[in-house]
Amino acid sequence: MQRCDLHTHTTKSDGIYTPKDLVYFLYSRGIKVLSITDHDSVEAIPEVEDECKQLGMQIIPGIELSAEYKDEEVHVLGYFVDINSRPLQEYLHKFRAARKERFLKMIEKLKELGIEINPDLSKFEEQKSIGRPHVARELLNHGYVSSVEEAFQKYIGDSGPAYVKKFKITVEEAVKIIHKSDGVAVLAHPGLLNRMEEIINLSIAKGIDGIEVYHPRIPLEIEGQLYEIAFKNNLMVTGGTDFHGDFSEQEYITDFELYCTIVGKNIKVIKK
Repeated sequence: MQRCDLHTHTTKSDGIYTPKDLVYFLYSRGIKVLSITDHDSVEAIPEVEDECKQLGMQIIPGIELSAEYKDEEVHVLGYFVDINSRPLQEYLHKFRAARKERFLKMIEKLKELGIEINPDLSKFEEQKSIGRPHVARELLNHGYVSSVEEAFQKYIGDSGPAYVKKFKITVEEAVKIIHKSDGVAVLAHPGLLNRMEEIINLSIAKGIDGIEVYHPRIPLEIEGQLYEIAFKNNLMVTGGTDFHGDFSEQEYITDFELYCTIVGKNIKVIKK
């Protein structure tokens, strides 16, 4: 088995590291198998294929789709997706347009609150899934807040005065998009969901292929429950750090070691 991280993010969504910087960073931490799973974006994948090959790392083309169930946000990971497939590209085009519109609406709401940040939209050209973290960093850079967390708490959190609802699809639609793109669908960090069992059962009914059992924020007792659910339902067991580049001043979690075996498109992850 090889050390892996199957849940990471880059500047192509809401991560801090560029795709290439992320690859070299993970390589320096002993990662041999990785998946870049940017939120609603696959732009990072072709940028790092050569680097991964040179470093002897296996990269699994991935994505994290934003879905919703009863007003709760649900993320669905797609692995081994054909990043050029028509169903995926059609969805991403629609999503990007909605994401940009949401970003501009949040800026307008902030202006109504007397907060003028006037971001240069050209600097966000590479961010295909621009979102709240980018607004938060603008607020931080302009001195309106002392941290990204404060920006969410005061302004753009779900109950904040500048919050704008996000465009989302259903869990079933997310699974279908991934399957139509030749990928396998995995429910992301279900242990963090308020309706964990209900959403897992729904996902299984809609054809989910696996669940993310291992995640740094999931307690051990929940982790055990998730593993049992996966085993009983013949689901793949996956895991990852959900790394955005901001763990404890950008430090990678060194005591969260995952190892995987991959046969075809079947993934099995264990934690040591």
